Amino acid sequence: PTFQWIELTRFRPKNHCNLRLAPEVVRAETYLALAGGARGIMYFQQGLDKQDQWQRFAVAPEIVESVAKTNSELKTLKPLLLSPIIPVSSERDDPIKIGARDYNGQNWLIAVNATKDRADWSRDFGGYQLNDSFGPYEVKILALPPGINMANNAPPAPAESTGAYPIATVEQQLQSSRFREVLL
Repeated sequence: PTFQWIELTRFRPKNHCNLRLAPEVVRAETYLALAGGARGIMYFQQGLDKQDQWQRFAVAPEIVESVAKTNSELKTLKPLLLSPIIPVSSERDDPIKIGARDYNGQNWLIAVNATKDRADWSRDFGGYQLNDSFGPYEVKILALPPGINMANNAPPAPAESTGAYPIATVEQQLQSSRFREVLL
């Protein structure tokens, strides 16, 4: 388990990196760190202003607002995020990066589109096929039906007919395992 620094400013001189720092990128990077097993998030707030001068706090207002919203989500998700990690991983070229947790006997998947493009995604978890679509930098927290063995290279779990799960709020998800998806 690690703590992860998330950069909130333009740290390097102009044109060093083609990625535009935007609220959705910062949010996706935060959840990517958590999916990868981070147990804490820290934000790097120092950087260069528009004239490439070093500033102690050089964070754009829209980034500050996004971090506040994300931190509120993380506070709600704290019990889930600090629960035992289930060893899952994404393929190197897969735009959807994943991590998983076992919270109160329920398997939870953290799935993040790490790209600026829309992505259709499919993954088999021990005999349970999950198909989904993600918008650019979209984050989803998914509760999988009981009995699914999510660990990498795990043998398939017994087939179960679970049906579809409706969308619910984060708070409802943490109180009940009857739902499949939380859109944050």
